[in-house]
Amino acid sequence: IPSSLGNLTNITSIDLSMNGLTGLIPPEVGNLVDLQVLNLSRNYLEGSLPSQLSNCNKLWKFDVGYNLLNGSIPSSLRSLTELSILGLGENGFTGGIPPFLFEFKIISNLQLGGNSLGGNIPSSIGSIGAVQNLKALNLSSNGLTGHVPTELGKFIMLEQLDISHNNLTGTLADLDELHSLIVVNFSYNYFTGPIPKTLMEFV
Repeated sequence: IPSSLGNLTNITSIDLSMNGLTGLIPPEVGNLVDLQVLNLSRNYLEGSLPSQLSNCNKLWKFDVGYNLLNGSIPSSLRSLTELSILGLGENGFTGGIPPFLFEFKIISNLQLGGNSLGGNIPSSIGSIGAVQNLKALNLSSNGLTGHVPTELGKFIMLEQLDISHNNLTGTLADLDELHSLIVVNFSYNYFTGPIPKTLMEFV
C-alpha cells in the first residue's frame, strides 16, 4: 500500500480487500480524517496497526481481517468511537482482549477470532458501551483461558456468539437475557457441568 494513499484527504471509503497486498499499513493512512470505511481484509499485510489510525475517527467500518498482522491491539483505536463494524480476525494479534473494544456505543459486529490474544474474557465487558447494540461477537481460536463471564448475558441484542476453540473452563455462563441469539458456538473448550436451560432453548 503506497504511502501516497495518505494524500487522498477527501476520500471517505477505501476497499482494497482480496488484492494480494503485502507489506505494512502505512502510517500516512492517518491523514485520511474523513474516512468512514477502510477495508483491507484478505490480503497479506503484516506488522502492527499504525497508531495514526486514531486520527480516522469518522470510521464506522474498519476491517483488516485475514492478514498477517501482529502485535497487540493498540489503545489508539479507542478514539474510533463511531465504529459499527470492527474486523481484526484471522491475524496474529497478541496481548489479550482490550476492554476498550467494548466501549464503542454503536458497535454491532466485533470479529477477533483466529488470533493469539490469550488471557481471559474481561469481566468488565458487561458494564460498558457495547452491551446495547452488539449483534455478532467472535472470540474463537485465541487460546483464551478462565471462565465465560456472566456479564456476557447483558448483551441483549447479541445474535451470534462464537467462543469455540479456546481453553475456557468452568460451567457455561447463564444467558437468560440473550433472547436474540441465533448462533452459539462453545465447542472445543473444557466446560463442565450441566447445559443451562437457557441454552437448551436453541437446540
